[in-house]
Amino acid sequence: MKQIKIASFVSLLAISIFLLISCNMGRKIEKKKSPVKVFSADFSKKSPLSTQFYAWEGREFMGETYQPLSSIQCKDGIAHLKSFYDKEQDTWKTQMMSTAGLFESDNFTCKFEGKFNKEPGSWQGVITYGTGTYWSNNIYSDGIKWPSGGEIDVFEQAGGYSETPTFFETPSVHFGSGSSSGYLRNHEKITGEKVEFSPEEWHEYRFSLKKGIVKVWIDGEMVGKKDFNNCEVNNEYLVNYNPFLKPQAFYLLGGVATSGANKESKFDFQVKNFEVYQEDKILCEKLKIYPQMWDQNTKLTFPVNAELYFDKIYTPSNVSNKACTWKSSNESVAIVKAGYVKTVGEGTAVIKATCGKVSAQYTLKVSNNANIPCAQIKSEIDTLTIKEGRSKNIQYDVYPRYTTDKVVASIENTQIAELSGTTIKAKKVGETKLILKCGMKRKEIDIVVRENSKEPFAKYDLNQITGKIGLNDSQKGYETKATVQNLGEDGKVLDMTATYNVSDICVDDKWKKGLSGVEMKTPVLDNEKELTKDSFLYFIKASECSVRTNDVNNANCMPSIDITDKDIVVRYGDVEIYQQILNSSTTTHSVAIYGINGKSSVFIDGKKVVGNGKTEYIQDLKQLIIKTSRKNGIQSFAAYSDVEFTDKKLESMTY
Repeated sequence: MKQIKIASFVSLLAISIFLLISCNMGRKIEKKKSPVKVFSADFSKKSPLSTQFYAWEGREFMGETYQPLSSIQCKDGIAHLKSFYDKEQDTWKTQMMSTAGLFESDNFTCKFEGKFNKEPGSWQGVITYGTGTYWSNNIYSDGIKWPSGGEIDVFEQAGGYSETPTFFETPSVHFGSGSSSGYLRNHEKITGEKVEFSPEEWHEYRFSLKKGIVKVWIDGEMVGKKDFNNCEVNNEYLVNYNPFLKPQAFYLLGGVATSGANKESKFDFQVKNFEVYQEDKILCEKLKIYPQMWDQNTKLTFPVNAELYFDKIYTPSNVSNKACTWKSSNESVAIVKAGYVKTVGEGTAVIKATCGKVSAQYTLKVSNNANIPCAQIKSEIDTLTIKEGRSKNIQYDVYPRYTTDKVVASIENTQIAELSGTTIKAKKVGETKLILKCGMKRKEIDIVVRENSKEPFAKYDLNQITGKIGLNDSQKGYETKATVQNLGEDGKVLDMTATYNVSDICVDDKWKKGLSGVEMKTPVLDNEKELTKDSFLYFIKASECSVRTNDVNNANCMPSIDITDKDIVVRYGDVEIYQQILNSSTTTHSVAIYGINGKSSVFIDGKKVVGNGKTEYIQDLKQLIIKTSRKNGIQSFAAYSDVEFTDKKLESMTY
């Protein structure tokens, strides 16, 4: 009986194995795919290979001169990117290198080992740039200067600005045309998480981009993740383009020195085992190229000295490495570099792009008699608000610069406003439209004419704000927020939210919770108040406070003010324009900052201390941020836009 049971069990086992094999017949067993290495830096020679990297040789930028690629030393498979101060030439000599043109993808993982410098003033990084980033000897890939295509700051040592540079803000992005592009300023920044690390030690760094999401690891631990899919791209020159989601270049910035760096310091950023991987190796089967600003089927004749950038259409669309090599058949007609084309003479040139084993061509005709249709007409604003009887200039730009179409501008209702050249004069209260036409392109801007009032649009009574948010020891909990009403002409639109911070303080030999600071914020604006360099006024009354006028994710280039018991400091962004040393710790000070036509004046306690200073750094107001650590430290704040005041009036104002 026992033998029968064993035989039955064996039979059942055999049948089960047979059925399992049968079920899997014809089914291919899937194996986990190994990552495909698509780029590996060779640091085995004396310097990085010119076939893998190029440098910003000869470029001068912010007091720095960039060195040639051959100056970067490699030893034992390690690349040393250095920076030092040249006293004779009065400039920092800096090294950087880029992989631009060798790699382009929207799905990759990059990893390397690095040893970042901890010297105060150092600023090193490994970042990615989008398509259209070639910059050498003042030649720009799409006619737009940095950051043109946009960048992902993956390991940019933001700590270089501090005394102890031991952190990254990662991952972050910059995108837009940049303030020096020649086009309207469209530069945005989104700041990532603050990540601590230990410099002067080798760490493994890794980051990936997949479906618009960037992930960052240090020594195998994920330290950052951010989805950039919903970032609004302001660089309208590159139509329908998410530049920072199409990285083409890995930039290694070595020891770049900030303005506060000790000129006796020498910086050394070390990198080894720099590699790029992808999940699949999908080759290009078909390629098409065309001038990016127009439809892919458009055939145009371009003028001499035209700049254009060629876009690429791949088949399949998910090609692993989308980088192309470029060639012009006639460099007396057109030169090409990484997709950037500049026409230099009349004639015909064939622009050829090769991706892997597949090539595409575009026949480029150049003539001084070319007719170029307008591709875009853009303005930074959609609504222009003007006070009755006042005038404002309207700014707009056409793309490309060399379009032969003319811009025709008109006002829909000339009873509300009138146009002379690029100047709009408000005639009476109401609303109308400015219509801009360039060829087949059209842009409408709403014109809102308001009553001509010199009342502030934001006005706050901030006396005893600490009492409003409460610090009552009898309460079990603490009220942490309160609303500070805006008494200005825009009412509750700019109501502030006040919050306090508490910490353990010692009072009469007893520890208790005490006020350590109050922070007040308005909502983030969308350029609604038009507090721009045309005309503005801030008026602050305080014994101690810090006022910032943009949030942390935007360049703080509007006026900022710090009032302490020791001094009053006024800045535009990082540029200090005035400082007054104080002798009294109890005086409440009145500070007025007035700007008009790109110049500013500062009044302290009714006395003009700065006048006619240029305010090139001024940008649109995004948010008001006020901090104070003293009860009654700030009493009032008022902000005006589109106003004109005399010095005599400003000296007598007492808000």
